[in-house]
Order: sequence, then structure tokens, then C-alpha cells
Amino acid sequence: MRWRATNARRAFLLAAAVAISSGCDLAYDAIVDPGAPKEAELRRLVREGANEADLAKVVPGGDWNRKGTPEWAGIEAFLAREPSGSFKPLREAMQRYPTIVYHTTAWRMTWVFVDKSGVVRGYYLCAQ
Repeated sequence: MRWRATNARRAFLLAAAVAISSGCDLAYDAIVDPGAPKEAELRRLVREGANEADLAKVVPGGDWNRKGTPEWAGIEAFLAREPSGSFKPLREAMQRYPTIVYHTTAWRMTWVFVDKSGVVRGYYLCAQ
């Protein structure tokens, strides 16, 4: 009996290590940063062309930044302090989309891009 329990424990640890090392978003979301929006959900929103109401359910408490507002200027100020080669997807999205929803945890920043019709068009995840 002890042999089975030890092997079961080893199998679990091996499976967890493989999931984490393979970059599995499920492992990351559930184990490393459970407070962050789930990447699979963000992919679904983009694929389905979800609206802002759907996005608000997946990214509760996100900061809604709209072009021309002080919040938007805050993102611009943040990027001005960073090296010009960093946050390239965010920089490009700011030129293309009028709304960016931002969510952060201790581990990850999530940026979601919304077009002028209120449709989710993309996202960018990066380490904190």
C-alpha cells in the first residue's frame, strides 16, 4: 500500500511539473496567479467577438481606460518611463483601439483591447 501512495504522489508531482514547465495557462492561472483573468477566457472573448459586458464578467475590477481621458494619459506616462522596445503589443494597441482594460495582480499584468464598437479584439499578458 505504501508503494502505491508513493507512486501516486510522484505521478501527481510529475504531472504538476510538466504542466507548469510547458507553460500551460491552466496551471499558471490556477497555481501561480489565481486572481488573474484566465487566458483561456480571454482567448474565448476574442474568438467570439465579445462585448464590453462580457469582458467585465471575465475581468472584474479592471481599469477601463478610454482614449482622451486622464486614465489613458496615465498609460502613456507609464510607457514613457519604460524602454521604447518594451510593451510593444500595448504600444501598438494604443494606436489602434480606443479602449484598453487593465487588470493587475502581484504576478501579471493583463491588457485587453476593445474597438470603437465595444468588441474585444485582443489582449496582452506580461509579467509584473
